[in-house]
Amino acid sequence: MMKLRLISMAVCVLMAYSCGQHEHTAYSLNICDEYLTFPIDEDTKIPFYVASFTDKNGNEYLCLQNGLEPEIGIYDIRSKQLIRKMKFPVEGDKAIPGGFAGLYMKDFDHIFLQSLYETRLFMVDSACHIKQVIKFLKTTDTGQMLIPFMPILGQELYFINDSLYIPQTPNMRLGDKIMEQSPVTVLIDTTHRQVTALPLRFPPLIDKSDFGTSRAIGANYQKCFNGKTFVYSFSYSHDLLEFAPDHITPRVVTAKSQYIDELKVPGTKGSNLMEELKLTCETPSYETFLYDPYRKVYYRIAYPRVELEPGADYLELVRSGRKSFSIMVLDENLQLIGETAFPEYTYNARMCMVLKDGLYISTHHPKNPDFSDEQLQFQKVELVKK
Repeated sequence: MMKLRLISMAVCVLMAYSCGQHEHTAYSLNICDEYLTFPIDEDTKIPFYVASFTDKNGNEYLCLQNGLEPEIGIYDIRSKQLIRKMKFPVEGDKAIPGGFAGLYMKDFDHIFLQSLYETRLFMVDSACHIKQVIKFLKTTDTGQMLIPFMPILGQELYFINDSLYIPQTPNMRLGDKIMEQSPVTVLIDTTHRQVTALPLRFPPLIDKSDFGTSRAIGANYQKCFNGKTFVYSFSYSHDLLEFAPDHITPRVVTAKSQYIDELKVPGTKGSNLMEELKLTCETPSYETFLYDPYRKVYYRIAYPRVELEPGADYLELVRSGRKSFSIMVLDENLQLIGETAFPEYTYNARMCMVLKDGLYISTHHPKNPDFSDEQLQFQKVELVKK
C-alpha cells in the first residue's frame, strides 16, 4: 500500500511539473521571411524614435522622429512610402521650445509633443499647426512641481476619455526623497484643467546619489495600456504592476525570464563612462514592454547576462538593442506562456511595433550583415501555439 501511495504521489508530481512546463512553453515566436522596408534619406540619423498608429479606417502608419531633430516622417505601412514630413520650429511664438524627443499620435489631428525644456505639452496636427498648449508646471491638488518628460517607446503618454496620462522621471527637486515622492505618472484632466500626481511612486532600487551616474538607469521603466488597465515593467525588477486607471491598488505579478538569474542595477560610483556603458550592456535587465491587442498578449524583452568583445562600441550597442535578447510572451492575466531567444547582433529590440498581422522587430542593428543606413527594415515575428 505504501509503495502504491508513493508511486501515485510521484505520478501526480510529474503530471503537475509537465503541466507547468507546457503552460510556460505553450507558445513561441517564429521569425518569418516577411519584411517591411522603409526608405530613409541621408539626413535621417539614429538614434531615432519609431511608433505606429492605426486610423479609424484601419489604415496603419509608422511615425519616425529623426534623431533629436524636430522632424517627423509618417509612412504608410501598406505602401511603405513616406507620405508626410513634418518639421517644427524650436524658437519663436509658434515653436516647441528646445525641440522634442518622442511623440504620441492618436490621429492626424491629435499629435502630442513634449518640449524638452518646459512643462508644456503641444497638441499639433499633421500640417504642423499648434492646436492646443497644455501646461503642467505643478499639480493642482498638492502644488508639487513637475518636470518635462520624453514620450519614448514604452513610456508613452495616453489620451483616454479627455484625460492625458503622462510619464514622469525621478524629480531631482525632491532631494533625498526623490524615489519615494516622485510620481511615475501624472493625470491631466483636459476638461477641468486639473493636474494630479497618481499614487504610484518609483521603487527604491537606487537613491539620490546615483543620479548623475550610469546607475540612474535603475529608475527606467516601461508601461502599456490594454484598454482597461495599465501595466508597469521596471527594468531591474521581475515584478509587473497592474493598475486600474486610478493607480490606487496594484496587482503584483512576478514575470521572470528563464534567461535571467540575478537582477540588480549595474555600475559603481566613480567608474569611467566606457566602463559604465560596458557594464550596462552586459548586465541583465528588462526593456521594451508591449501589449498586442490583436492576439491579447504582452511582449516583454529580456536581456541576459553577456560578455562583450574588447573595443566594442558600447554606446552604439545601448542604442541598438545590445547583443542578444529574448522575448517573453504573457497572457492577459500576465502569466508566462512562452519565451523565445533571438540571434545575437541581428535585431534592434528598441524598435518594435505591433501590427494587425503580427509583431515586427527592426533589423536596423549596426552589426547585422544586412545593415543599411538608407533604409529602415522590420521583420515579422509570428506568435504560434506549439
